[in-house]
Amino acid sequence: MAADRLRGIRKLFVEGVNTSVIKELLDSLCEDEIIKDCEKEMVTENTSVTRDQARCLIDMIIKKGDKASEKFLQALQKEDPTLSTKIGLKQ
Repeated sequence: MAADRLRGIRKLFVEGVNTSVIKELLDSLCEDEIIKDCEKEMVTENTSVTRDQARCLIDMIIKKGDKASEKFLQALQKEDPTLSTKIGLKQ
């Protein structure tokens, strides 16, 4: 399912994503009510290291299950088509 797919791309996502994409993903997931404002703040305020933010975000979404994971994948494809292709989400 979608959460398993996220687990499979976790390392590539962490290595390839940048801060601006993380912020866009957080905004999109917040708008879709997948994450709450306090969770959004937790990702950005607990660390300034991009890879740590990426780990925090993807792990949070995986724990939320398949619906959240599917929304995350859709948002990632929209916000960063290049990374999506690189990690195998888009052909």
